[in-house]
Amino acid sequence: MRKLFLVTLVLFVAAGMVAAQEVTITGGVQQAWGFGDNVYSAGDAPAGDIDLDFSVDIDGVNTAVIKLENGPAFVDIVGLDANTDATKTTADFTGEALVEIDEAYFDTDLATALGLEGLIVQTRVGYWEADIFDVSTVTGLEFEDAAGVGAEVQALQFEAGVTDLVKARFVVVPGEADALNGLIAIKGGYGPIEVEVFYVDALDGSAPADEGLVGGGIGFSQELVPGTVDLSAGGDVWFDLDAASGASDLFYGVGVSAGLLDGLSTVGISFGGQSEYPADALGFDVNLAPVEFAGLDVAVALGIDDRYTETLQYSEFSFYLVAGAATFRVGYAFYDGPKVTDEDGDALLYSDYKAGLFIAEADSGFAFFNTEIEF
Repeated sequence: MRKLFLVTLVLFVAAGMVAAQEVTITGGVQQAWGFGDNVYSAGDAPAGDIDLDFSVDIDGVNTAVIKLENGPAFVDIVGLDANTDATKTTADFTGEALVEIDEAYFDTDLATALGLEGLIVQTRVGYWEADIFDVSTVTGLEFEDAAGVGAEVQALQFEAGVTDLVKARFVVVPGEADALNGLIAIKGGYGPIEVEVFYVDALDGSAPADEGLVGGGIGFSQELVPGTVDLSAGGDVWFDLDAASGASDLFYGVGVSAGLLDGLSTVGISFGGQSEYPADALGFDVNLAPVEFAGLDVAVALGIDDRYTETLQYSEFSFYLVAGAATFRVGYAFYDGPKVTDEDGDALLYSDYKAGLFIAEADSGFAFFNTEIEF
């Protein structure tokens, strides 16, 4: 059913391109190489990614969007863990790179159609990454984004509000049997402050819980000294209504980011915790850009709970050169001791910053080089 819907929407957009008032094409190409033990999670998988996004203004009221993505194809292989004899699922590269429809949807601006000036009344139908407004995210490592509930789903979304004052988002996702899952998020803002409350019910992919999340977030952004210092701060807190016995039910995070000398330097500090691990993670990220075409990025992720055998869970240092829309980056990432991982074997705290989003399974430290261009 989903495939039929996506094919239909592709044909709809293709037909709309012929008579569209405006077609916008954006995207990006990224390629990364790593040099270290077990750098790639699946052997010789290509560490590259291509995104191509088409946005078609159909009639000034309706906009259709298709996002295509090219990446490595994997298959799941089920076997036994040599250390525990437990069943373990791993991903193996198939030797092919596939082009897939990453998102496909259309937006309808009902406020424009009905002549409702100053109001927001909009619908979205299709397949995309549904999420709350995330008003709290201000740093590079984003430990303050405690909710992290975004997921790609086939859904219906409705948004309504008053421009720059308050906005509500309702997402409905078909569930099992007669159930309807989704989310409700409402945000309001005044001056430099934005506040959000949300409820998420079984939105596929939300972590660490899959249903019954209620919470809120707050964000602040203000230029304190014109051209010299600007400050952003944010915080999230949410409660899992269906937490298992002995598992965390309260999650929270805070972050602060300061920009200095009109972008010459940006420093971010973020913290995350939960009821079972009150002080869990601490992150630092720094960007130095002494000139417009070059800079330095640094990130450090610390595990401060006792479950981390080593405090330093991840650190990364990279130098980058900007040439127009292209960025060339070379750097080094370092793990101190074994990473604490989840049931899928992914780093629980952090596994990648600027290395390329493809290199996450190295045994210890690794050097990397990556290039990307956005258009």
